Amino acid sequence: EPPEIGPATPEAEPETDPDRFVPERSSNIRAGSWTEERLLVEFRSGAVYSYEGAPRETFEALKEARSVGSAFARLVRKRGYAYRKEPVE
Repeated sequence: EPPEIGPATPEAEPETDPDRFVPERSSNIRAGSWTEERLLVEFRSGAVYSYEGAPRETFEALKEARSVGSAFARLVRKRGYAYRKEPVE
């Protein structure tokens, strides 16, 4: 079972959790988290995908990116990490 990303709301205070982020502006990505070589990304559609083998540096780059969607395409999709759609309750 995947770790829970948690609510994608400002009240969640992701800036206090170093393993989670909620982009201020993204038309596609709602939230992300990282644990043990796995990046979890929650999309605005509600779908959650895990990306195996993504290094912590990739997660940190997404957290700091001006455009999370562009950074995600460049740093995750184009690098071909193994991924799977996680069940959403």
